[in-house]
Amino acid sequence: MNKNARSKRLSVCLLAVLLTGLADCSAVLEFLHLSEKRDPNAYPANYRADLLEYLRRNPTAIASARDAYISAPSMKLFGSESRYFVCVKANDEGSQLEKIAVFLSRQIVQFVDAGEQCGTAFYQPFPELVAMFAQASGKK
Repeated sequence: MNKNARSKRLSVCLLAVLLTGLADCSAVLEFLHLSEKRDPNAYPANYRADLLEYLRRNPTAIASARDAYISAPSMKLFGSESRYFVCVKANDEGSQLEKIAVFLSRQIVQFVDAGEQCGTAFYQPFPELVAMFAQASGKK
C-alpha cells in the first residue's frame, strides 16, 4: 500500500471515529434533555416548592418570617416578554417585605423587591416558608 492510500485510509478512519463521537454526544444531550426546546412560558405548577428551594439556595433574599403569604402564578409583560411571576409577602417583628419571583421555563430567574406588580395580588397563606425559617433557626 502506498503512502497516499494509507493517508487516505487514515483520514477516513479518523472521520468515522469523529462522526461516531459526535453521534454519541447528541445521544447524551437527548438523554439529558438538553437539546429539547423549552417553553419559556410554561406554567410553574410547583411554584411553592420551587420558591422554597430557591430560598434555601439563596438565604439572603428573605432572612426570617413570622407570617408569609404567596400569590398564585400570573402572567405579566416584563419588558417585551411575558413571564409568569408570583408575589411573596413576609412579616417579621414590625417589618414587611414584599418580593416578586419571575419564572422562565418553570425556573426562578429573578427574585427582587416588588413594585406595583403585586399591588393587586391575591395572597394565600404560605406556612411552608415560615416553617422553613423556623427549622433553619432552630425554633419550633
